[in-house]
Amino acid sequence: MKETLIAPVSRTSIMLGQTLGGATTAVIQGMIILILGLFIAHIFTSLAGFLIAIGFMILMGLAFTAMGIAIASRMEDMQGFQLIMNFVIFPIMFLSGTFFPLASSPAY
Repeated sequence: MKETLIAPVSRTSIMLGQTLGGATTAVIQGMIILILGLFIAHIFTSLAGFLIAIGFMILMGLAFTAMGIAIASRMEDMQGFQLIMNFVIFPIMFLSGTFFPLASSPAY
C-alpha cells in the first residue's frame, strides 16, 4: 500500500482502483462457485434469485474490499494489517460452517 501511495495520482483514485479491483476479483470467484453449485446441485429456483445473489456478491465484495483497503491505509506495517484481517476473518469462518456443520450448532 505504501508503494501505491507515493504514485503521482490522487488518493481517491488509488482507493477506488484498489477497491474495484479487489471487488471484481471477489465477484468473479463468487460467480465461478455459484455456477459450479448450480451445475452440481441442479437447483435453480428463479432468475430473480440468481440476480439477487449476484447483486449481493457485488455489494459484499465492495464493502469488504473497501474495509480492507481503509484499514491497510492506516497501518504502519504489514504485520499489524495481517493481525487485523485475521481478527475479522476468523469469526466469519467459524460462523460460516467451514469447520463445523451448522446443523449441530445451537439455535441462537
